[in-house]
Amino acid sequence: MELLLRAALTAEGVRYRVNLRTLPGTPDVYVPRLTLAIFVNGCFWHGHPCPKGRRPTTNALFWESKISATVARDKIVAG
Repeated sequence: MELLLRAALTAEGVRYRVNLRTLPGTPDVYVPRLTLAIFVNGCFWHGHPCPKGRRPTTNALFWESKISATVARDKIVAG
């Protein structure tokens, strides 16, 4: 999803920065000209219950803990 967004911005000639660590939350895409920060919640990383949110079968314990921590953090941040 993030790559589609970046491709669309590039096609429109919009200049952007990726994962700008100097901003709070490290936005996925930042458009300086518009002072616009965009956060993309990808299905895989945020554990969405859709086909793209499927967990890997190799190293399953690692991925389960990593994605579960992201889901827990999302719930805290969302309020």
